[in-house]
Amino acid sequence: MIVVTGESNDAYDKESALLTLYLTEDNVEAKDQSGVSFGTTYYHQHVIRDFNSAWGDKVTWEGNKFSATYEFDVDSEWKKDDLKVVAFLNKHSTKSRIDNRIENVAGKNLVQNSTFIEGVSSTDNAVEVARYNAAGQRISGKQKGLNIVKLSNGKTLKVMVK
Repeated sequence: MIVVTGESNDAYDKESALLTLYLTEDNVEAKDQSGVSFGTTYYHQHVIRDFNSAWGDKVTWEGNKFSATYEFDVDSEWKKDDLKVVAFLNKHSTKSRIDNRIENVAGKNLVQNSTFIEGVSSTDNAVEVARYNAAGQRISGKQKGLNIVKLSNGKTLKVMVK
Protein backbone atom coordinates (compact mmCIF):
# COMPACT_ATOMS: atom_id res chain seq x y z
CA MET A 1 0.00 0.00 0.00
CA ILE A 2 1.10 3.51 -0.76
CA VAL A 3 0.06 6.38 1.49
CA VAL A 4 0.37 9.91 0.14
CA THR A 5 0.06 12.80 2.58
CA GLY A 6 0.17 16.51 2.08
CA GLU A 7 -0.41 19.87 3.65
CA SER A 8 -1.25 23.28 2.20
CA ASN A 9 -1.34 26.86 3.35
CA ASP A 10 -4.63 28.75 3.65
CA ALA A 11 -4.19 30.46 0.24
CA TYR A 12 -4.02 27.19 -1.71
CA ASP A 13 -7.01 26.41 -4.00
CA LYS A 14 -8.06 23.08 -2.45
CA GLU A 15 -11.23 22.83 -4.57
CA SER A 16 -9.22 22.36 -7.79
CA ALA A 17 -6.68 19.89 -6.36
CA LEU A 18 -6.24 16.49 -8.01
CA LEU A 19 -3.76 13.78 -7.00
CA THR A 20 -2.09 11.66 -9.66
CA LEU A 21 0.07 8.68 -8.71
CA TYR A 22 2.39 6.79 -11.07
CA LEU A 23 4.20 3.50 -10.56
CA THR A 24 7.34 3.58 -12.74
CA GLU A 25 10.15 1.15 -13.45
CA ASP A 26 13.76 1.98 -14.39
CA ASN A 27 16.30 -0.14 -16.32
CA VAL A 28 13.74 -1.84 -18.59
CA GLU A 29 15.62 -3.53 -21.42
CA ALA A 30 14.46 -2.42 -24.86
CA LYS A 31 13.15 -5.16 -27.13
CA ASP A 32 13.86 -3.31 -30.38
CA GLN A 33 15.30 0.19 -30.19
CA SER A 34 15.65 2.25 -33.36
CA GLY A 35 19.11 3.79 -33.78
CA VAL A 36 20.89 1.38 -31.43
CA SER A 37 23.67 -0.63 -33.07
CA PHE A 38 23.54 -4.41 -33.18
CA GLY A 39 24.82 -5.98 -29.97
CA THR A 40 24.17 -2.84 -27.92
CA THR A 41 21.65 -3.02 -25.11
CA TYR A 42 19.45 0.00 -24.45
CA TYR A 43 17.54 0.50 -21.18
CA HIS A 44 14.43 2.65 -20.71
CA GLN A 45 14.02 4.76 -17.57
CA HIS A 46 10.79 5.92 -15.90
CA VAL A 47 8.56 3.42 -17.72
CA ILE A 48 4.97 3.91 -16.48
CA ARG A 49 3.68 0.58 -15.16
CA ASP A 50 0.44 1.78 -13.54
CA PHE A 51 -1.34 4.96 -12.43
CA ASN A 52 -4.45 5.88 -10.48
CA SER A 53 -6.21 7.90 -13.21
CA ALA A 54 -5.32 10.03 -16.22
CA TRP A 55 -6.10 13.39 -14.64
CA GLY A 56 -5.91 12.43 -10.95
CA ASP A 57 -8.35 11.88 -8.13
CA LYS A 58 -10.15 14.62 -6.21
CA VAL A 59 -8.29 15.33 -2.98
CA THR A 60 -10.26 15.04 0.25
CA TRP A 61 -8.96 17.67 2.65
CA GLU A 62 -9.23 17.70 6.42
CA GLY A 63 -8.48 21.33 7.13
CA ASN A 64 -5.17 21.95 5.36
CA LYS A 65 -4.07 18.30 5.29
CA PHE A 66 -4.89 15.25 3.19
CA SER A 67 -4.04 11.58 3.14
CA ALA A 68 -4.79 9.15 0.31
CA THR A 69 -4.05 5.42 0.07
CA TYR A 70 -3.52 3.40 -3.08
CA GLU A 71 -2.64 -0.15 -4.09
CA PHE A 72 -0.93 -1.27 -7.25
CA ASP A 73 -0.71 -4.85 -8.51
CA VAL A 74 2.97 -5.54 -9.18
CA ASP A 75 3.64 -7.90 -12.11
CA SER A 76 6.06 -10.70 -11.24
CA GLU A 77 8.25 -9.77 -14.24
CA TRP A 78 8.87 -6.22 -13.01
CA LYS A 79 12.10 -5.62 -11.08
CA LYS A 80 10.86 -4.53 -7.66
CA ASP A 81 14.16 -2.82 -6.78
CA ASP A 82 13.69 -0.52 -9.81
CA LEU A 83 10.07 0.48 -9.07
CA LYS A 84 9.29 4.02 -7.95
CA VAL A 85 6.11 5.81 -6.92
CA VAL A 86 5.68 9.42 -8.04
CA ALA A 87 2.82 11.56 -6.70
CA PHE A 88 1.70 14.82 -8.35
CA LEU A 89 -0.61 17.36 -6.72
CA ASN A 90 -2.27 19.17 -9.64
CA LYS A 91 -4.37 22.29 -9.91
CA HIS A 92 -6.98 21.36 -12.49
CA SER A 93 -9.29 23.85 -14.16
CA THR A 94 -12.06 22.70 -16.50
CA LYS A 95 -12.74 26.34 -17.46
CA SER A 96 -9.30 27.29 -18.77
CA ARG A 97 -6.74 24.91 -20.28
CA ILE A 98 -3.93 27.32 -19.39
CA ASP A 99 -4.96 27.35 -15.71
CA ASN A 100 -3.66 23.83 -15.02
CA ARG A 101 -0.35 23.12 -13.32
CA ILE A 102 1.56 20.74 -11.10
CA GLU A 103 1.69 22.30 -7.64
CA ASN A 104 3.95 19.75 -5.95
CA VAL A 105 5.56 16.37 -6.61
CA ALA A 106 7.23 13.73 -4.47
CA GLY A 107 8.77 10.38 -5.28
CA LYS A 108 9.95 7.28 -3.45
CA ASN A 109 11.56 3.98 -4.33
CA LEU A 110 8.93 1.31 -3.76
CA VAL A 111 11.41 -1.03 -2.03
CA GLN A 112 13.19 1.22 0.44
CA ASN A 113 13.70 1.03 4.18
CA SER A 114 12.64 4.63 4.80
CA THR A 115 8.94 5.19 5.40
CA PHE A 116 8.64 8.85 4.44
CA ILE A 117 10.00 11.20 1.78
CA GLU A 118 8.40 14.60 1.30
CA GLY A 119 4.84 13.37 1.58
CA VAL A 120 4.99 9.87 0.07
CA SER A 121 5.20 7.03 2.55
CA SER A 122 4.80 3.28 2.62
CA THR A 123 3.14 0.95 5.13
CA ASP A 124 5.67 -1.85 4.45
CA ASN A 125 5.75 -3.15 8.03
CA ALA A 126 1.97 -3.32 8.52
CA VAL A 127 -0.14 -6.13 7.10
CA GLU A 128 -3.79 -6.23 6.15
CA VAL A 129 -6.00 -7.96 8.72
CA ALA A 130 -9.45 -7.17 7.27
CA ARG A 131 -11.05 -5.53 4.22
CA TYR A 132 -14.52 -4.03 3.80
CA ASN A 133 -16.50 -2.50 0.93
CA ALA A 134 -18.04 0.98 1.06
CA ALA A 135 -21.22 -0.49 2.64
CA GLY A 136 -19.15 -1.86 5.54
CA GLN A 137 -19.48 -5.51 4.49
CA ARG A 138 -16.38 -7.66 4.97
CA ILE A 139 -14.87 -8.80 1.66
CA SER A 140 -12.27 -11.49 0.99
CA GLY A 141 -10.06 -9.51 -1.43
CA LYS A 142 -9.79 -6.38 -3.54
CA GLN A 143 -13.01 -5.18 -5.12
CA LYS A 144 -13.35 -2.36 -7.63
CA GLY A 145 -14.21 0.94 -5.97
CA LEU A 146 -13.70 2.05 -2.39
CA ASN A 147 -12.16 -0.57 -0.06
CA ILE A 148 -11.67 0.04 3.66
CA VAL A 149 -8.56 -1.79 4.87
CA LYS A 150 -7.75 -2.51 8.51
CA LEU A 151 -4.01 -2.94 9.17
CA SER A 152 -2.13 -4.84 11.86
CA ASN A 153 -0.73 -1.57 13.24
CA GLY A 154 -4.29 -0.41 14.09
CA LYS A 155 -4.64 2.02 11.19
CA THR A 156 -7.64 1.97 8.88
CA LEU A 157 -7.19 3.09 5.28
CA LYS A 158 -9.56 4.06 2.48
CA VAL A 159 -8.22 2.52 -0.74
CA MET A 160 -9.49 3.11 -4.29
CA VAL A 161 -9.15 -0.06 -6.42
CA LYS A 162 -9.30 0.20 -10.24
